[in-house]
Amino acid sequence: MERQFIEIIDILERFAFRYITIVGAHAEKISTIYYDHAKLIRQTPQEYKIPTLRNELKAVQEKYAPDETFESLLIQKLSYQDNSSKKIIIRHFLTTLEDHVEWYSNGANGKPKPNEISIFDLSKVTIEHIYPQNISSASVIEDLELVKNDIGNLSFWPGRNNNSAGNKSFAEKKSLYEQSNVTLNRELAKFLDWDKQNFQQRRDKLLKMAKKIFTV
Repeated sequence: MERQFIEIIDILERFAFRYITIVGAHAEKISTIYYDHAKLIRQTPQEYKIPTLRNELKAVQEKYAPDETFESLLIQKLSYQDNSSKKIIIRHFLTTLEDHVEWYSNGANGKPKPNEISIFDLSKVTIEHIYPQNISSASVIEDLELVKNDIGNLSFWPGRNNNSAGNKSFAEKKSLYEQSNVTLNRELAKFLDWDKQNFQQRRDKLLKMAKKIFTV
């Protein structure tokens, strides 16, 4: 039963992020599903079937939070702003992707499977601007200046602030990315430089990952 409980929580967490946090759909549409399944779990826990919950949530997702809507609103909701609520959403998004990098890289087959070894304390995670948020006027790249707060230009540092990276150029930060214990950062070190094309490539990958991970 413990494994089932963990699986249910995982399904509901990923569903809620997509359906409520990003799409902004009303929780009342799924309240009946929650109550009915809570009742089933209490009454006949040994007979409870998780696929039934998944199928009912999937129907709601396909109707109210399909991939096209989810992706479009992700881009809007994950645009960096210097306020705490927006930062929490971005931290949750990036760390959840990091938790599923191995599963995604291996083909994203079956149900999303997170890495259960690493745990990120979101209160200590800091958001990293790959193209710096505040760069010297002599180093400004106009194409990237326009998208510096887009999710494609964001990563994170776990458990410490990113003062060591700060507003350094991509070339200066590559060694830090390469040494990071965050896979999303190590992947950045594979780029020769950081330009609009590589930004777009990374952005597309994060969005594709999100549609595979934040689903039931």
